[in-house]
Order: sequence, then structure tokens, then C-alpha cells
Amino acid sequence: MGAALSLWPNAMAALASLGCDTLIRAEAQQLDRLALADSTGRTIMPADVARIMPGSKAFIPTRTLLQAALLAGLNGLKPQLGHRLATFSQDANGVSARFDNGVEADGDLLVAADGIWSSIADQVIGTKPAHVGYGGVLALSDPVPGFPSTGQGHEYWGDHERFGLIDIVEDRKYWFYMRNEGTPAESGNVTKAMIDKAMADWPKAIRAAIAATPDDRLIPFSIHARPVPKRLGNGRIVCVGDAAHAMEPNLGQGGCQSLEDAVALGAAARGADVLSVLATYEKLRLARVGRVVSLSSQAGIVPHHLPQWLSLISRAAMRAVLPIVGTQTQRDIYTMPDYFRAANG
Repeated sequence: MGAALSLWPNAMAALASLGCDTLIRAEAQQLDRLALADSTGRTIMPADVARIMPGSKAFIPTRTLLQAALLAGLNGLKPQLGHRLATFSQDANGVSARFDNGVEADGDLLVAADGIWSSIADQVIGTKPAHVGYGGVLALSDPVPGFPSTGQGHEYWGDHERFGLIDIVEDRKYWFYMRNEGTPAESGNVTKAMIDKAMADWPKAIRAAIAATPDDRLIPFSIHARPVPKRLGNGRIVCVGDAAHAMEPNLGQGGCQSLEDAVALGAAARGADVLSVLATYEKLRLARVGRVVSLSSQAGIVPHHLPQWLSLISRAAMRAVLPIVGTQTQRDIYTMPDYFRAANG
């Protein structure tokens, strides 16, 4: 999908640990500030990366660029695509996977990285994705006249709807529109004309980005999430990324936490007996990822789940409290733990 995603300092630290950060730093848009505002443009909470994490950087790459960086990290090894998992099993000797094209594979571990709809995670973790009541569209614009890229981003809140607008390279914008919905099917009915009409009185930069986006560039999505995980696998089967902990997109941490999973799994597996990998990985990740999943869910309450009058009161309180409390919370999230030290501690 031709969209973008946020890589906050913890994700960049993870990519650096994996040796995959060079391309992102060279070609992605650096994100210096992401502010939360109301639909008039009045700031609710500023978030300057340099203030929260001095000396650290955040970036907004396209998903294509991130995939290219990860593929480069394979050092010539090529992933085998076109294999849909049919069945899997494990025993005392190892784990086996069988695909619907007839291919079979055996190994010491099966790493389930197949996303929110992972059938493996359904079975070994026991959680299921659920619709959280909102969705919309996301897109990448063409260059937006009059609004050059300066490393800025804004998320604007209205009445049970919000719009995110973030600079990417070449004066283009990554943007998303989200609104409450009764069923997941409703996001597929959202059109550019509908969004433009809904945003008529919102900041001009929003309408400019919409106008600079071809109609066929809109990607509909309906937000689903898994509950806080109580486990991350079973035996020789380890779940990572959205398969393990698909979260609401309210902190921009879905991809970031997936990259942390990779680092932690590497730390857990290094020099360890294969049957102890899962226990070490859970020790490293279960509490941290559970907190991020919970905070991501809580962050959707004010814009989507409160009556408008109570939402307005909550925003006023956020203006007073979040610059202090929120900064420390962000700093905790943006700091990747030292998984290799913790694995050996």
C-alpha cells in the first residue's frame, strides 16, 4: 500500500540495531514536530521531537521505502513470496509449516509476522481483532502548492472526526481522515468529495492537500485492534508485530513496536536454547507492548467516544496537563529498552 508511517526515535533505534536505518535517514522526511490541534487550528498539545528526546530524530517514510530498507538488510537473501500458509504444527523436534502451493518447511521456530488477521495468532495467543468504532481513508498527495515540506505534522480534532496532515519529501503530504462508523463497511463509502465538504471550515492546508491528491490515491481503512496480549506465542511459535499486538493508530507506534519486536526477538534468540526463546522474548516485550496497546486505545477516547460537550472539556484539560505529563509518557515510549542487556540480566 502506497501510504506512509511514522518512525519515532524508538523505531529509529531499532532500525539502527538491525543495521537498516541508513536509507531511511537519507531519503525519508525528517519529522521535527507533530502537534495536536482542534478543527480551528488551535493547539491542544505541541510535540517537538528535539524537546522530548534531545539528539534523537523521527522520520516519515513511505511504506515502500521502509520495505526497501528492510530488504537491503537481508544482504542478498531473497524472501520467498506467493506462499499462503495452510497448516502448521510443532513437536519436540521442531516446527513445520505447509503452504497451499504444496511447499513444506521445517525449522526450530515459526515467527508469525502475518499481521492483524493472523490465523496463527488467533490459535496460539487466543485473541481476536475487533472493530473499534471508527475508520476512514489515508493517502499520499502530489506536491501541495503553497505548503512546502518543513518537517511538520498536525492532527486536527473535530466532532467525532479528525484529520492528520504530515509533511513528506518533495512538498507532498501524508494525510488521513477518520470518523466514527457503525460498521467496518462504512469506510469504503468515503469519497474525496465527502472529505472535502466535511473539511470546508478546517485549516486551508487540509483542503490544499486533498485537492492535490488524485481520487484513486485514497486507501480506505476501518480500525480494528487486538486486546492487550497476555502471551506472545506458544512453545516454538512466536508472534510479532500486528499479529501479536495490533493497536489503534493513535500514538503512531504500530510499526515502531513491530521493529522493537525484531530487536527483542534477536536478543532472546542469541546464544539461547530454542525452547527458552519465547519465555525470554515475553519477558522483554510483554509489559512494554501491553502498555503501548493500552495507551493507544485510551488516546482514542476523547476524539471518538465522548459526547461533544465532554470532549471539549477534556481538550481544555489536555491543554493544561499534557505538556507536562504527556512529555514524560512520550519520552518513555520513544526510548527503546536495551534488549540485549535485559536478555542477559
